[in-house]
Amino acid sequence: MMIKILSTDLREQAGSNSFNRFDYQVHWIVYHMINEYKRNSEFYIFCEFHDDFIKTDMSDNPLYAEFFQVKTSEKYKEWTINRLTQTTKKSSGKIKHSFLGFIFYNFWKFKKECNKCHFVSNIKMDQDIRYWQSIIEDGRDLKDEDIEFYNKIKSILKEEYPDLSESEFNNVFDKFIQNTFIYYGELTLENYEKVVRGEFFELLDNQEIFTSTSHKILMDI
Repeated sequence: MMIKILSTDLREQAGSNSFNRFDYQVHWIVYHMINEYKRNSEFYIFCEFHDDFIKTDMSDNPLYAEFFQVKTSEKYKEWTINRLTQTTKKSSGKIKHSFLGFIFYNFWKFKKECNKCHFVSNIKMDQDIRYWQSIIEDGRDLKDEDIEFYNKIKSILKEEYPDLSESEFNNVFDKFIQNTFIYYGELTLENYEKVVRGEFFELLDNQEIFTSTSHKILMDI
């Protein structure tokens, strides 16, 4: 059972209530649920729980969870490693983790209970990220395929976690690098509401449910 995930206090998520970003997140979660349903997948979704949302199987005592960050950007046309590892300084003077730093945190904090992490966005990924993703999606190890690129990401993230011992950091990093999935979420900021609404109505099309009722169900979700 996911004892650590369920018993750990939620970390600060300042800014998560920004309406535009939150509205996109909610629509993408529904979009993801629709696609999972079409694949006959059974799951639970927990929103704003340690991350933008986490997903587990429907067993009484799930052993692990997948963590999802759903992020939007109007500033960039694509994500790069440098952008995903950019840290910021809080008013307190402490450093706020980068996007990849937060994903690393999930693997470190929750150990075996976190088996995958996803970073999903309205924009696409650059060639380096797509290269990394193609290797792990094929079931190959980035460390074996390209040690230089592996060490590049490793050295950047190590700066965010200077207090971890080398052995602990290395163990977490090897799980992080092979189980972090970064991809375009197929919804643009211009049409995400329309696309999700269309997908949802199509899903209920043969269920003899009035359109007005379908719309109410979608809004309630």
